Amino acid sequence: MTVMGQHIEAKDCVQASDEQPVAKFRSSCEAYANMPVALGGEAGRITYSQTCPPNPQATCLNVNGQGVDFYYYKRTADLLESTRKGCTVSGGTWKE
Repeated sequence: MTVMGQHIEAKDCVQASDEQPVAKFRSSCEAYANMPVALGGEAGRITYSQTCPPNPQATCLNVNGQGVDFYYYKRTADLLESTRKGCTVSGGTWKE
C-alpha cells in the first residue's frame, strides 16, 4: 500500500475468538483495512479464512481485552517495532 507517498509492504491477519460476534468482527476488519485511506493511501484488501497463515513475524494477542489476535507478516524492522509499541498501548500481549 502507499501512504503519504511512501510504499509500505505489510500483510496482517486478524483472528477472533468464538465469543466475538461475526458482524462486529467484520466491521472491525473493514475499519482496519480502510485506515490508510485517512492518510491518503488505498484501502487494504480483506480476505476471510478460518485461520491465519503459519509463521508470523509477531503477534499481538487479546487486543483491548476483546479476544482478538493480530498476526503480522512482511513488516520492516521499523514498522514491526512501532507495531509492538501499539500492541502494548492497546493492552495486548506481544509475542515474536
